[in-house]
Amino acid sequence: MSPATPTAPGSWRYRALPVFVFVGLMWISEVVDLILPLDLDAFGIRPRELDHLSGIVLAPFLHLGFGHLVANTTTLLVLG
Repeated sequence: MSPATPTAPGSWRYRALPVFVFVGLMWISEVVDLILPLDLDAFGIRPRELDHLSGIVLAPFLHLGFGHLVANTTTLLVLG
């Protein structure tokens, strides 16, 4: 029996990779929102507005600030 490689489907690294990628994308989007003069939070979910239905997909990547992002990152890393 050969030893499991870190990228083998049964290893914890393989199972945790999507969580780390998701957390990384959340942090990248928040840093981009901070550095560039964009208002990415405008792409969030707006109640009763059909124009903002794309916010359902984008909402997990948008955060009010770094405190909100840190709280969500901690929870996602523990429960993910």
